[in-house]
Amino acid sequence: MILGAGGDANHDGLPVLIVTGLRQEAQIAAGPGMTVVCSSSNPRQLRELMTTFDPGSVRGIVSFGVAGGLDPELESGDVVVATEVVVRDRRWQAVSP
Repeated sequence: MILGAGGDANHDGLPVLIVTGLRQEAQIAAGPGMTVVCSSSNPRQLRELMTTFDPGSVRGIVSFGVAGGLDPELESGDVVVATEVVVRDRRWQAVSP
């Protein structure tokens, strides 16, 4: 499922790509300047959906979810920002803007 595709004139017309696992999360994240992709918690489906995106067509990618309750240290409203991305044996460090 892909919701919206609108850019934001304040940011060169490029939307932020929001990736969610659940339809309810996609509905929460949808809004002006956002393009939302819902993978239905299916990695294969997400890979297929992502093949339609040119990295130059978005100004950033955000993985959004509401399952923070899985970590008892997190409270409602906490924001979690990754310091790195890990896939199997590969790591990419996050870069500050």
